[in-house]
Amino acid sequence: MRKEILILASAIILLCSNSCKKVSTSSTNQLPPLTTQGLNTFGCLVNGNLFIPQRPWSDPESFYGCFYQYIYADTSKPFVFEVWGEDKPKANDFTVVQIELDSIKLHQGDVFQLGVSGKRKKYGVYMYSPPSIAGIINYGTSDVLTGQIAITFLDQVNLIASGTFWFDAADGTGDTVHITQGRFDMHFTP
Repeated sequence: MRKEILILASAIILLCSNSCKKVSTSSTNQLPPLTTQGLNTFGCLVNGNLFIPQRPWSDPESFYGCFYQYIYADTSKPFVFEVWGEDKPKANDFTVVQIELDSIKLHQGDVFQLGVSGKRKKYGVYMYSPPSIAGIINYGTSDVLTGQIAITFLDQVNLIASGTFWFDAADGTGDTVHITQGRFDMHFTP
């Protein structure tokens, strides 16, 4: 009897200890960490699925980028900021997540609302080229489907921009995509 109780107690302890361990396979845990050191990271969830830019071994093109460039003579809002990532597992199969802020001057702590892409001011874009069809499918933010980007770190000496973002976007047929938990920590091109 004592042996049975000991075996039962051991089994209960073993079960409890195994149930206390949380093994997470969540996409959120696979996103790059929120950093501010210019580690050249970019990632988000696209409809809940992990998106981290990658390229095939045969493609020499960049698969992520960031620039903050002086474009306009208007000294109050002379810059354009863009950050993007591209996943390209095959030559003609790619996905891009991109945010552009036109006619701005960035400061650390700035938060911008994303909206209509046609006016080319502040917007988010999701594009992909599925292998099953020819062409590119474009999704963009609008007056109704919006988003946000926050500049959490800006170092204009070392050329580093870090931040978070999210947006909802639609294609021409009304199909929508939800970009969530986005983050980047990039060296930018001036």
